[in-house]
Amino acid sequence: MGTFFRCLQRYSGQRGSICERHGAAWVFAPGVAEGHQNCPNHSSTDLLKRSPPQVFRTFQPSSVGHATTGHQYVFTLFVAVSAGVTEEVIFRGLLLPQFHLLTSNIAAAGAIQSCVFALAHGGNQSPTLFLKHFCSGCLFAYAAITRKSLWPAILAHVLFDVLVFTIQFRAR
Repeated sequence: MGTFFRCLQRYSGQRGSICERHGAAWVFAPGVAEGHQNCPNHSSTDLLKRSPPQVFRTFQPSSVGHATTGHQYVFTLFVAVSAGVTEEVIFRGLLLPQFHLLTSNIAAAGAIQSCVFALAHGGNQSPTLFLKHFCSGCLFAYAAITRKSLWPAILAHVLFDVLVFTIQFRAR
């Protein structure tokens, strides 16, 4: 196997590295051989003759929202806060009053916006996950309607997201 593929295999867990043979930098990307076309150690014709390394296997998504380091956890908390505020403003602050105007029924408006809220959290989710998002949307709508303010819904949403992310982080 050529030096280039040994470099790929050796650094397969990283986004990019430096070829130990001649010091050229490379990055995992489509057309990875582009930086090595003029290099005598890694000619593009030599690369085409070889089978692709294990690095270029089919993409498989990882679990969403699982932070593994402290910096990722802090960033995840920031995302939880900003998502809670943004989603409440959009779904309970904007869509709930609009659906109430359309239906003239606050309960129906709450159910419709909760359905849209659940759909917005992923089209390929399981029925159980859809039901969880729908129920949490109903609870956040209930908090906004009964308190006549978005702040209780925002606070509940942020606390729920932070709690979920913290449990996921501690479980690792």
